Amino acid sequence: MKVTLDIGEIEMAKAIARTRSSNNRMAGVVCRMRSPSNTSEEEINGMGAELAYCKAFNIYPDFSVTPRKGGHDCVHHGKTVDVKVTPHINGHLLVLPHKEEHGVEMYALVVGWMPNYTIAGYATRDEVFIDDNLKDMGHGVSHAISQEELHEYDDRHKH
Repeated sequence: MKVTLDIGEIEMAKAIARTRSSNNRMAGVVCRMRSPSNTSEEEINGMGAELAYCKAFNIYPDFSVTPRKGGHDCVHHGKTVDVKVTPHINGHLLVLPHKEEHGVEMYALVVGWMPNYTIAGYATRDEVFIDDNLKDMGHGVSHAISQEELHEYDDRHKH
């Protein structure tokens, strides 16, 4: 499922990401992205992916900018969702092991870079937090699930 953000959504993603980043850093929240560089562009892309996911399903995103660690990004069909993004066309859904304590019910993978995204699929928390999924993809150990192993969204997931 492909999603393109419009100019207003792009500007909103930039503003929210920059404010969240600044507030998190002032509060001592450590950025734990699994990337070679933790740049503001990657944080903006992450917010863009959250907006793209919500746009695809006509659900309300989390616009809060208060400092936070973990948690969910939105609620989809009554389930909490943490949206993960990768710019790599064949990238994996990566979830840090400590995220298990946050109680999120679903993890969604969005592939792309602002403004163009593809909703790749999702896995439930029970499918993510399995020791067999622990892998080091080059930037530290994460639970890693390939796109082929993810559940696809179909028409009943759309609103």
